[in-house]
Amino acid sequence: MQRSSLSLLALVLAIGCGDHPLPVSEETVPDGPSEARVGSQDDYVITPAGRYHRSCVHEIPDGARVSKDRRVELSDGTTYQLPTCSYPIYRNLPDLSAKRIEPHSPTTNGWVEFAWDILYGGDQYREISAYWTVPEAPYHYDDQLYFSFPGLQSDSSIIQPVLVYGEHKDFGGDYWSMASWICGPSCIHSTPYESVSAGDSIYGLVTAVSCASGDCQWRIRILDVSKSVLRGLVVTDTEDYHIAIGGAVEPYRLTSCAQYPVEGISYSGITLYDDNWDQVTPGWHKVVNDTVTPLCDFDVDYTTTAVDLLHDTWPPGVTIGGPSIVHPDWSCYWTSSVSPGVSPYSYTWSGVLSGTGSSVWGTVSSSGDLRVDVEDAAEKTGYAYKWITVSESAPYHPNCAEK
Repeated sequence: MQRSSLSLLALVLAIGCGDHPLPVSEETVPDGPSEARVGSQDDYVITPAGRYHRSCVHEIPDGARVSKDRRVELSDGTTYQLPTCSYPIYRNLPDLSAKRIEPHSPTTNGWVEFAWDILYGGDQYREISAYWTVPEAPYHYDDQLYFSFPGLQSDSSIIQPVLVYGEHKDFGGDYWSMASWICGPSCIHSTPYESVSAGDSIYGLVTAVSCASGDCQWRIRILDVSKSVLRGLVVTDTEDYHIAIGGAVEPYRLTSCAQYPVEGISYSGITLYDDNWDQVTPGWHKVVNDTVTPLCDFDVDYTTTAVDLLHDTWPPGVTIGGPSIVHPDWSCYWTSSVSPGVSPYSYTWSGVLSGTGSSVWGTVSSSGDLRVDVEDAAEKTGYAYKWITVSESAPYHPNCAEK
């Protein structure tokens, strides 16, 4: 068998992993499901597979192995037992038999778009790998989260190398970060969570290194190729992963299209292997949730080896900085600020002054509107007005000078 990911697989398996464990993940989920009042909603945390009780979410140090009965063996031979999850789980795994996602309102919580394929007749997947590039940072507030990943899924569990933007109580912030996850009866993820940068090349791998008596030892790896930093898990689990996720977007509490990465996220070089280690050519199915609020023109484009998860690019928000009152003998300048949007931008000033740059300079002879129209690289347009008053008693402004 020849596998296109073989050389990078060797690199992934060879890179050393850290030994800095973090505490069990915790997060307050104020908008958690009403059914979750077994303790309190504050006891539930967001994962890339839905909401789990905090006692059911575990961070595992790199280099550790987790057995089928959830016994953890550290690299120094020390072992400990993960507790059984005794609380209800509110998964966001989609019902693929219905080929749709249940609506989530009033904000977008859960899977909003993804591509998937399935093996029938008892066949299983043994590996998925993919490349992607970290997008530019979106515009998030407070506890908003954006997960994206490829992965393998069974009827009740999912294995994922995950990229996330946003601040979780135990990880993340206003930046991108990555970890490897497996979520089923409980959720386990690698630690420490590693921050990554926009433009970094990422490689994700889920592979079964050995299978016997109905179980497989799964290696879940996510590698920042640009920085040669890896985060991974080794977990023994059942081998019924017959669903492939070529790429998925799963946000929480996003209330504006501007809070999505403006150019979406794209997975390429996707490879899949079955339980005979034959490469599978997927016939992707796409699912797009068209009931969420906000609806951001979600769409999925794909080939057999690539999945593009698209969001509507948001019209640029434009503001004008500069004086509102000017003296008729002053020459002043005004600047345009754009956020969000897709650079580069083109500018057109009109009204009391005209120009085509991000700033405009000149003398205003009579009161009136100053307007700037901005078009971004995605051909979305925005504009701003500012009323300029001309007065002999205008106060000093640092943007102005006498002619």
